[in-house]
Amino acid sequence: MNLQVVDLGLVILQLPDYEFSMKTFKDRHKLQKTLYLLQSFGIYLGYDFSWYLRGPYCPSLTINAFALQDIYDDIPKHEKVRFATSTAQEAFEKFQEFVKGKDIDDLEILASLRYQKQLGKNDDNTVKKIVKAKQDRFTLEKVNKMWSELEKWNLV
Repeated sequence: MNLQVVDLGLVILQLPDYEFSMKTFKDRHKLQKTLYLLQSFGIYLGYDFSWYLRGPYCPSLTINAFALQDIYDDIPKHEKVRFATSTAQEAFEKFQEFVKGKDIDDLEILASLRYQKQLGKNDDNTVKKIVKAKQDRFTLEKVNKMWSELEKWNLV
């Protein structure tokens, strides 16, 4: 059994209001953006992302998540998992607070803004324009709101 798949399941179980599924595009999309943002908090789970049609994407995460489907129900859900270091545990707790109440569009915008900013190629306004241009349904107001959220959490 792939330990990275088990670790993924254990982490997902700790996410607030997160129901793991790989059935729909929306499910898979949410997982990609959630894990990208989690790693932005300094908790590296071994997933490397690149820019794709709807923001940061990691093929190996998708592969592992499909493998997770087969064992997810066997992972003990009654125990709270803790990270090995207090720094990682604190970062995870902050991340849980950060994602609480965020919908899929929020996650996509947040992840996309962060990814583009981390590339270091563009100024802040250009980063916002790149993300806004990626999806017509995103308003500049929403992109700016999500940028402020990233600033608040020191992620840009």
